[in-house]
Amino acid sequence: MNDSEHHKDDPERNLDLIASCVEQTSEGISVSDLDGNILYVNQAYAAMHGYKPEELVGEHLSIFHTAEQMPDVETAIRQLKETGQFIGELEHVRRDGTVFPTFMHNSLRRDTDGNSVGMIATVRDISDLKETERALRHSEARLRTIFQTTPDAVSISRLADGLYVEVNDGFMASTGYQRSEVVGRSSLDLGIWDNPEDRVALAQGLRERGRMVNLEANFRAKNGTIIVGLLSAQLIDLEGEPHIIAVVRDITERKASEEALRESGQKFRDLGESTRAAIFIFQGSKNVYANPAALTITGYSLEEIQTMDFWELIHPEFRDLARERGMARQQDHRITPRYELKILTKSGETRWVDYAGTRISYLGNPAVLGTAFDITDRKEAEQLLRETTEELRTEQQALADKNVALKQVLEHIEEERRGYKKRICDDVRQTVTPFIERLRRIVRDERVEPEIEALMDKLNAELERNIDAFSELYASLTPRELQICELIKEGRSSKQISSDLSLSLLTVHKHREQIREKLGITNKQVNLSVYLRNRQAT
Repeated sequence: MNDSEHHKDDPERNLDLIASCVEQTSEGISVSDLDGNILYVNQAYAAMHGYKPEELVGEHLSIFHTAEQMPDVETAIRQLKETGQFIGELEHVRRDGTVFPTFMHNSLRRDTDGNSVGMIATVRDISDLKETERALRHSEARLRTIFQTTPDAVSISRLADGLYVEVNDGFMASTGYQRSEVVGRSSLDLGIWDNPEDRVALAQGLRERGRMVNLEANFRAKNGTIIVGLLSAQLIDLEGEPHIIAVVRDITERKASEEALRESGQKFRDLGESTRAAIFIFQGSKNVYANPAALTITGYSLEEIQTMDFWELIHPEFRDLARERGMARQQDHRITPRYELKILTKSGETRWVDYAGTRISYLGNPAVLGTAFDITDRKEAEQLLRETTEELRTEQQALADKNVALKQVLEHIEEERRGYKKRICDDVRQTVTPFIERLRRIVRDERVEPEIEALMDKLNAELERNIDAFSELYASLTPRELQICELIKEGRSSKQISSDLSLSLLTVHKHREQIREKLGITNKQVNLSVYLRNRQAT
């Protein structure tokens, strides 16, 4: 009786074997009743969704789906109940709320009488596969189809000679073999291992440690295609003989992506070496990369920067803010992507930079890529502009105040002019009118009366003309000259006027000469201050 036939006669060992396979497979497996209440999930299923297995028992299947996904889920359940199975893609949601695509192979669970009593779901996270699909649009149709549907390959083989005792559908889909072509034959007979020495290394590692995790090796499919696989394996005992349960994940496309990533990394390094922008990468608290422009602006060497926490480059005024945002960005929090801050160079100089940061994956872990442009000159120009604007605003206000004062001076001068005119007219009339009245009484001749009236009219007209001429004399003065006249009348010296009006002393002297010329007192013996006060008192 061979090993496979012996298993058929030992249900308990077969159950252990199946349980071991179920728990070690990378495919998620769940069992629920017909209402969708969860009865069992394996470790892969729970981990895939961000839970522990014991947290899910008793929950409803809807815990793995958003409200928007439920119509598709209900359609799949309805198809499962009507036809006995559902095969297709559905979106799931993790505990943290992230949505990811899956490939599901669901079937009905039946009792011994053939009645449907529940649902069995086999789930595979195909996020990576979806990503590779976009990169392989122009690849050969057959390979694209294979990679869209391939689950992990699971096999059980004898440690001693590699004889297969069981393989899963994923194994057959990956290698192109049928189960009947594999079971009962060894991996060496089939040429599964591209390098047989890798199988020797696996067996030796399992003998020494009992398990092997993430061994990278090349495998040969039935058609000769080389598959790069990531193998995890563990020893199990079957009928007293050590066997290997192995799970192989196809990473052929991932390796190609890594190569493309290496090429992209080289392009990034070339760009970083030539750009004028300072580029930093920090992971956790430490700087892990800085380009030449970053070294130039900070004054540090690359070795010095890599020993520093990233916030040590920041000016103390912004240090707490930069530390908080840098750490939160690595945790994928929503952070302002761009802002201005100050840095502190090795020499202690303060520089302004326009900084932008984004979350990236660096060596498989979250990091932040930051770029910074030196804007110190611009900030200094902005500060100078603000100061100049403030000075202009102050001068504008001072000018407005002086304009108000000048307006008051002009109003005062106009008022004085009207008063002066009235005083002159009153004085003349008080002097001349009594004389004319006496003349009228002495003459008492009606023939002379019109001439007396004409004399009065002419006198009044002459007074108006002469007074207006005097007013026009003052009117010829500019507002600045009138303002200076007022200060001269108050007894202010030229030096005091220069200070009061923010004029140079030479300018004040020129205004005084122009005033004397316009008033017709070019005679240097006439004191301008006395002249102006006498005119006011007249």
